[in-house]
Amino acid sequence: MADTPLRADSVRANPIARRDMLAAAFLGSAVVAAPAIAAAATDSTPAWEDPAIASRRIDAAFWEARDEMRYVDDLWELDFQNYPGRSMPDDRLDAWGERYREAERKMMMAKITTVAALWAKLDAIKTGEMDAHHGDEDYPSPIDLVLWDIERMMKAEYRV
Repeated sequence: MADTPLRADSVRANPIARRDMLAAAFLGSAVVAAPAIAAAATDSTPAWEDPAIASRRIDAAFWEARDEMRYVDDLWELDFQNYPGRSMPDDRLDAWGERYREAERKMMMAKITTVAALWAKLDAIKTGEMDAHHGDEDYPSPIDLVLWDIERMMKAEYRV
């Protein structure tokens, strides 16, 4: 520091004065720029959403699809009971089966964000006696869908 020349006529020649000048210039521009940056950010940035509310919003499609699947299953059972000896015609049985399969696939493909929904999906696989490991060309296997849900939940958990 003793070798630093202090020259009053040139701030730029003095390294300490130059550092202070740059800091003041930066802070001055930051104070002026801060309101403009904040205004620009509020225009393009969506409002913050509570994670609990967001997860309920995302899971709503799953719960609706699950209710629909259960409703179709209940209607199928009621219709089945109307046939003497439980001998429903094959075309009617196939129609109910197709309607149920569509509702089941809609439920399984719905994105989820909560452990409760994950548990419900796993329970549907177990109680519905789905073939968890086999899908087809239009539908991934149920176990893959569950694993994708788990991966999405883990990514959301570690997002900062």
